[in-house]
Amino acid sequence: MGKKQDVRINVRIDSVDPLRFSVEPVSNGLPKDPNGKIKFKNKKGEDGFRIYFDLVNPPEDYLWPDDDDIANAVWSKVGAQCPTEGAWEVFEPRRSDNNRKTLVVDNPNPSPAQGEFHYTLRVVNGAGEYLNLDPGAINQNGGEDMQSAAVLTAAVGGLIAGCLLTLAFQALT
Repeated sequence: MGKKQDVRINVRIDSVDPLRFSVEPVSNGLPKDPNGKIKFKNKKGEDGFRIYFDLVNPPEDYLWPDDDDIANAVWSKVGAQCPTEGAWEVFEPRRSDNNRKTLVVDNPNPSPAQGEFHYTLRVVNGAGEYLNLDPGAINQNGGEDMQSAAVLTAAVGGLIAGCLLTLAFQALT
């Protein structure tokens, strides 16, 4: 079994009422789909991800929960619905670091691929009030970069076609 790929994702809460927030990958290798969902795809030799969700200038003293309540920092479910209660089908919360401004989560990203999933990040203020943030994501799993594989396949196919055309031309002359 390979190691997990370490990745960082910034979580910025611009306002609480109305709620406006963003979740942006900082690490290379975490693209977003056209709808803004982060795509998780294993690199060759790596099994899943260790994700560091970093709160950037959180308003109103919002932080990740204490380690004794860390399971409530993130809920995750496979499918198109955001979890509204405790569920841990995809992300496994581990701990908070950096004075509770960094949430450490594992995403095993198993095979076969789980596909689309939704998660709810949960921060808490000093009064114990939770704020739910619910972006979506996609677990694609795989040890190879599919775009590179497609380019390689096209190049090999072009080479074979070129050889066949050359042989056919030589046979005609």
